[in-house]
Amino acid sequence: MSAIQKSGVVELDSRGDAGKLTVRPESIDTLSFHFTIVGVSILVGYIIL
Repeated sequence: MSAIQKSGVVELDSRGDAGKLTVRPESIDTLSFHFTIVGVSILVGYIIL
């Protein structure tokens, strides 16, 4: 497995058509990755307020 595959992030020019995949499915589930981003954003907003 190459270093790019291990990182889990899909290169911009080689992204699939499943809604423009941002991470490799074998590394992390796309839905959980985006839930994590939303959760961190909410946490940061809560801390700021």
